[in-house]
Amino acid sequence: MELTSREYKLTLDPAAFAGDPQSLVAANDGFWTTVRALLVQNGITVKGDADSAEAGKKRQLYFLDTLQSQGSAKGALLRDAGLVYRLRRRVDSDGDWTATLKFRHGDRLLADSEDFAAVDPEGEVKFEEDIKAARGVEGPGFWALFSRSASVKVNGAEEFRTVGDCLAPFKDLREATLPPSNGPVAVVNGLRVTEHVYEGWKLDFEDAESECALILWWDTNPVVPIAAEFSFRFDLVDGKIKADIARDAWKVIGILYDTRWVAREGSTKTQLVYG
Repeated sequence: MELTSREYKLTLDPAAFAGDPQSLVAANDGFWTTVRALLVQNGITVKGDADSAEAGKKRQLYFLDTLQSQGSAKGALLRDAGLVYRLRRRVDSDGDWTATLKFRHGDRLLADSEDFAAVDPEGEVKFEEDIKAARGVEGPGFWALFSRSASVKVNGAEEFRTVGDCLAPFKDLREATLPPSNGPVAVVNGLRVTEHVYEGWKLDFEDAESECALILWWDTNPVVPIAAEFSFRFDLVDGKIKADIARDAWKVIGILYDTRWVAREGSTKTQLVYG
């Protein structure tokens, strides 16, 4: 399957966004203002206005895995099959959830070999690349993960009790790697997340525009986020991008990597979920 998009991600320090709603707006404004100034100073064109006061998307989400996922051990879906299973819907909704099954790996060929899809023909299948900054010898290093995912609308998500319940909306899975279908599942580490996504910016890379997002996660404490991330993404054409665009995108990572906002040793959101 052809790669459809590439997304660059920087893990931020969640403590920088802690506080009451007024403090959060001020922190968001400070982040966007600082980032815009740095990028413009270095020749990166920024378009649009970031929405600092109100998140464009507010969602609740959690992950399911076998009971081994409670504590530090990985559940069998992730440990044996390399699969992450997420349920997400809008905070203000009591309707359907979006169930997403995802396989992620640093080996592009291995990720591409996965063929699973949603049973529902209206389900969505993606093959994407995530680029994460990692500490390198000189400046940020390069860490790529390739993701095959399938998403479908489901109702009664709270009734998902077994591996079979979770995987029923999907087909063409590698049966040999899956845990028993009657195996019980639970919310991974009991973590139920409220996610706010702030958008509105686009980075202009030659003839490609990249959409930006600031993503904050909360658990039970409404004042202190548990995760923060800045990302920008763009679609690929025939699985490729121009070399100049790739250089400019990596330039953005280099510009922001040394700012006070970035948590160089911070966990990714998936690592945080699984502990």
